[in-house]
Amino acid sequence: MPTFWVLRNCEPYTGVSVFFVDEGIDSGPIIIQKKIKIGNKTQAELIKHSKKLGMDAISEAIKLIMNEDLKLISNDETKKTYYSFPTKLDVIEFKKLGKKFF
Repeated sequence: MPTFWVLRNCEPYTGVSVFFVDEGIDSGPIIIQKKIKIGNKTQAELIKHSKKLGMDAISEAIKLIMNEDLKLISNDETKKTYYSFPTKLDVIEFKKLGKKFF
């Protein structure tokens, strides 16, 4: 649930990435990335926005691949984060911060 965690961590931006799949978890070279300003979005709004942007990014990535116009972005292992499914305490803190699901 990346949208939960970016809101819970009060991050100003999030984004979507399209990358080549390899043997790791989200570790392949990145084809395209799009940045999203979070602002006052609820989690539902952020999910909807990121899914739409993700679909557009996939379409753009396919065109880049077909046109052999790739400028791959390194997927730096040191900048990766992974969060588990939120616990009840995480949700309580989320709400204390004034964040909203809907």
